[in-house]
Amino acid sequence: MDKRKIFYRIGAAFLALILFAGLVPTECITAAENITHGTADTVITEDMLSNEPPADYVINEAVQGKAKDKEYNRYFLEEDLQVVRLTIDENNLNYVLQNAIDEPYVMAESVTIGDVTLGYVGFKTKGSYTLEHAYTDNPGSDRFSFTIHFGKYIKKADYGKKQDFFGCNKISFNNFFFDKTMMKEFFALKLMDEMGLPTPRYGLAKLYINDEYYGVYAMIEAMDESILEQYYGVDDDELSSYLVKPEGTSFLYDSLADNMAPLWENDEGTKEDVSDMLPTVIEWVEKLNCLHEGKDFQGNTIDVNSDEYLELLGQIYDVEEVVKYFATHSWLCQMDNMFDGNKNFGLYIDKDGKAIILPWDYDLSFGCYYPSTAEATANFDVDVMWRNGLWGTTFSPESFYKDFPLFYVIFQNDSLMEKYYGYMKQCSQIAALGGTVNGKSYEPGYFHSYIEAMQEEIIAAASEKLADNVYYMNHINQPGDVKKGLPNLSKIIAMRAVGVCMQIEGVDTTVSGAGCNLETLGNAIAGESVRRGNITIVDAKTGIFASAVYAGSNRQSPQLTVKLVDEVDTSYQKIIDTIGCDAKDLTLYSMKNKANPAGEYTLTIPVPQAGIDAGKTYSIYVCSADGNAKQAEVETDGNLYTIQTDDIRYIAVVEGGINMDTPLAAVAVILGAGALLAVGVAVILWKKKVLKSKFFSD
Repeated sequence: MDKRKIFYRIGAAFLALILFAGLVPTECITAAENITHGTADTVITEDMLSNEPPADYVINEAVQGKAKDKEYNRYFLEEDLQVVRLTIDENNLNYVLQNAIDEPYVMAESVTIGDVTLGYVGFKTKGSYTLEHAYTDNPGSDRFSFTIHFGKYIKKADYGKKQDFFGCNKISFNNFFFDKTMMKEFFALKLMDEMGLPTPRYGLAKLYINDEYYGVYAMIEAMDESILEQYYGVDDDELSSYLVKPEGTSFLYDSLADNMAPLWENDEGTKEDVSDMLPTVIEWVEKLNCLHEGKDFQGNTIDVNSDEYLELLGQIYDVEEVVKYFATHSWLCQMDNMFDGNKNFGLYIDKDGKAIILPWDYDLSFGCYYPSTAEATANFDVDVMWRNGLWGTTFSPESFYKDFPLFYVIFQNDSLMEKYYGYMKQCSQIAALGGTVNGKSYEPGYFHSYIEAMQEEIIAAASEKLADNVYYMNHINQPGDVKKGLPNLSKIIAMRAVGVCMQIEGVDTTVSGAGCNLETLGNAIAGESVRRGNITIVDAKTGIFASAVYAGSNRQSPQLTVKLVDEVDTSYQKIIDTIGCDAKDLTLYSMKNKANPAGEYTLTIPVPQAGIDAGKTYSIYVCSADGNAKQAEVETDGNLYTIQTDDIRYIAVVEGGINMDTPLAAVAVILGAGALLAVGVAVILWKKKVLKSKFFSD
């Protein structure tokens, strides 16, 4: 049991003993025994707070800015952990902690993010399910999720302008209640970002409050107009007021007609903020439902695969953005969403009545809400974004999505679903397989490389001593859990990448989840892996995957291990001598499988995308330890090189070919081809002459 929990229980027992002895007045004990959070011995009330900033406070102009300039992005670190220090009056802090469930705002004296300090910011707890259970199930730990609001107390009316952080208004610090790896949401948002979606800035941070260490947090820009200012590259006055996180509606018009409160987050303050846009929003809902029913905006039936349908959809949606959002969301297997809870997304509708969807709350990505095991997540149906089959209830996508107009208007159009599948393949390329997406080149194992680069620092930060009033919640034990979880996070990313591609390409195979325990990621379970049938095994670091048929007689499930063979290895030297290439051109892999297939492998190797961009080609050799090497026939798809082989012990990838971007190289190829052609013709004529002479002589 955690030491803090033991101390908490001992303290409670001691308190009860004192009460029994009659040594302390009953009214004091009644107050104290209700205090399960904070560092104060007494209940802090509102009249004890310090929430008035000094009248002579001067805003630091050097820290003010416009979000579209993206200046604050550099404080959300992608390959390091930011350091955030909050200084706050002890009464204010304890009021927040004691009343965490109510999310009250108080004023903090200052916050320092990296090398920048701002004074008199707002500070509160945040969350819904996680906040409730952090508060009720974790007495003695104050490691809540928090929000810092830079302009909460420094208003334009009093100080000439509202305070911000280079144009960013709020930053959230999430406590990893469901994430043992500390990086699930990081990679989910990174994938959204790399796909070109309007994504909150994201990173990791070490949070200190009054110089006490509260641990590692996810540092994420709050759902705010600053995200849109960056995405569109505009000032805030060019945006509409309607950016909300709807909850409790699927946007069917009939249900909203009875209760429109979800359109303003069931919050009267938000309703007031967006009131000028509500007529436009209600008209948008009506149009969305018309298209959902296969009708134009006048109620006439139209062909959902027609140009007219696409033109009308383009009037209410940024179609490319919305299709891309759903494709990326589906790839991430995050089921705590609009389809399974009517929540956890942002909706923006501009002044012209055109909408986009923004990603939000991805700490349960990679199957950690459902389907819960590695193999089920890797192979989860690309058409399904809800917990299908739970409690024995199964729906077809067609029947299920009819209740969700936001996606059904995409789903019922064939051309948009083709784009949807194409975007899902791009997600696989970015995360694990490599390739060129949106003009940017990605190397194989891209997300894995982030884990390798950051894991030591994350483990070190998770190992640091926490404040006495803090422990990692929800039975998370750090740094042990992050050490176990990060390798498995890398594996499930690669497995999902291959599983998506196999489905979209129509390959009837199951990506094995062997060797990947999703339980180590948080809120998931370990699962069994198949041993029979067409099975695909994946290596997380290289993105290499191999498909084969298994009879099911193996004691273990198929599982691929890939290692780079070092130049000093004797096998390396023998193979390079046999192939006759330079060491700089050779990459030699040693592979092992825990099971034996019934036939040969279909082996796919992602080669360097930088080489493909430079016009290079690659040869693949199947080799043995004694130096024998046989060149394999290769099929290529971008940077994916596929061969058929019954042996994967040693596979050599040799950089070859000529850069066709170089004029002299192109000439050399042409001249070389001409010379070969001439030799070939001469050989054929000679053979004909010999055969003719032999025939007549006989």
